[in-house]
This record gives sequence, structure tokens and C-alpha cells, in this order.
Amino acid sequence: MKRTTQILIIIAAIAVAVPAGAQIVLIDSTPTDITFTGFTGSGFSATPAAGQLDSDEIRVMGLSDGDQTWGGTFDSGDHARGASSGGASSGGVYAGTDGDVFLMLQPGGSDVTPGSIELRFTNSTGGIITVLDLQYDVLVFNDQGRANSFNCEYSADGSSWVGIGPLMTTTPETADPPDVQWTRTTMGGPYGLITDIAVGSTFYVRWFTDDVSGGGSRDEIGIDNIHIAADTFPVELQSFSID
Repeated sequence: MKRTTQILIIIAAIAVAVPAGAQIVLIDSTPTDITFTGFTGSGFSATPAAGQLDSDEIRVMGLSDGDQTWGGTFDSGDHARGASSGGASSGGVYAGTDGDVFLMLQPGGSDVTPGSIELRFTNSTGGIITVLDLQYDVLVFNDQGRANSFNCEYSADGSSWVGIGPLMTTTPETADPPDVQWTRTTMGGPYGLITDIAVGSTFYVRWFTDDVSGGGSRDEIGIDNIHIAADTFPVELQSFSID
């Protein structure tokens, strides 16, 4: 029997390539492309202003100015470092640019070492989500002689995390020559990474980073083009905007 379970994933205020405030509705298995177009590195809020991300749906942990909480306002210091095309010196969260805009971390001695970018999803469908596939771009500005991890993990409670083997990555320890450029690597695919998300439950995905080897300052790391798909099951994606 063909499954007709409808899957509803609610993610707010992470930009996509549609007009601000628009609503995306998918009725087949076509992946949803989550980008950070419109993000300016000006922080996080439950009622995001222009250039901010929605703290109800995305947060950064491990900053020296304090961990972000779901639904809080974080619009200064490490939480809102502005834009960078690479070579940033202050630890924190940036809107990275390489001709496109993405969410960027500059790790430091007291910033995101360890730390993470976290997303949370809610299944409000009335049915169990049995398979959710994930894909995304990792960006690295390899200007320093230290390697850092950037590992994708998932959780049913936002506390106990499980690493996804194929989605573990580490930045190079040896720095590139002086003319450093951003590199993009697409991670993920149709692995069936996430299973049996209960009706009404909240599910979490994060990208965890920490020092691995080397010394001195650290490379910038970014994430972009997060693709979410539910195989052959119908998907409705709502509340997807950036002000």
C-alpha cells in the first residue's frame, strides 16, 4: 500500500530563495533548499529584524558571551559579528560571504571550541515521520594551521546526541597559501538518516565543532544550502521566512 502520511516540518526565519514572508508548500519528495540569503550577521531573535535569524528554530552554543537559548534575543558581541568574506579575527557568528551568503563560525580559544549550530524541527502532521534525508554544504576558509571538527549529529531530546558517521568532517591542519579561498563540500545524501519522529515531537540536528590538532588560530567554518527531504512521502513546509 502506498503511504500517504503528510509530513510537516516547521522552520522559521532561515532564508530561502523566495520573497520574504513567503510560504513553501511541497507535495512530493523534492528537497527543500534552506539558504541564508538575507542574513547579515546581526544576531538572533524570536521576532527577527532584517538580517537576523529566528532563535526559535536555530541557535549557536559555546560562545564566550554565553549559550543561546531557544526563543531568546542575541544581537551583540559574539552572537552578531556582522559579515565576513574570510580572515576574521574575533570569535563568534558571522554572515559569511563567498559570492553567496551562509552562516559562519569563527572559532577561538573561548568561542565554539567546543560549540555547535543547532536546528530543531517539529512533527505536527498527525503521523510518524519514518525517514528524513539531509544534505548541506560545509565551507572552510583554511587560513590557519589548526584542524577543527564539524560533525553532524541528531537528537530526540536536544540533550543526548548521536553522530552520523558519513557526515563527520575536519578542516585541514596545514593552512593554504596566502591566496586562501573558500572551499565548499557537499555532505549528506539519501542515507535515511533520521527515523521514527513521533507525532508532535521536536527533533534536533546540530553541527558540532571542536579543536582536533595543530596550534594557533583557527579556520572559519560555515554551513549553507541545507537540503531536507522525506523520500517519497508528501511534505508540507511552512513558516519559512526572513524579515
